[in-house]
Amino acid sequence: MAVSLNGLNVLGKISGNAKVFSDIKPDADKQARSLVVKQIKAKPDVDSVRAVKKAIGPSPFESIIDGMSDAEIRTLLNKMDPHNKELRQARPAARRDHLRALTAGRAKVVAPPDTGTTKRPAKRKPRRTLDLESMKAKAKGKR
Repeated sequence: MAVSLNGLNVLGKISGNAKVFSDIKPDADKQARSLVVKQIKAKPDVDSVRAVKKAIGPSPFESIIDGMSDAEIRTLLNKMDPHNKELRQARPAARRDHLRALTAGRAKVVAPPDTGTTKRPAKRKPRRTLDLESMKAKAKGKR
């Protein structure tokens, strides 16, 4: 029978007793970073990422953002700010700066373009008519 374990509680106890767990500090650092990145990717909207930043603090958050790959940052921003066309051509450093600005509240998500309510005129179907010449045709051959 598997034993249920409250992982967050255990991690809190480990962080509270850093001296006792000093031998696993590098592993704890790596796992903490991995868990935060996983949470950011799970809910890639501005409010959720801001909540993560507030929960762990600005300094560790900046460190984690710096450690993310350019592809991870690009994917995250494509989900957070999908209508920002400038980000598609931006350099990796500009993308990181935009992510920092979004989480700090210095930048806003680009609104989707207004598609408008104008309708295109419906295409008219060609009118089917009978050709009078074809109605005068007679069968060839014997009758």
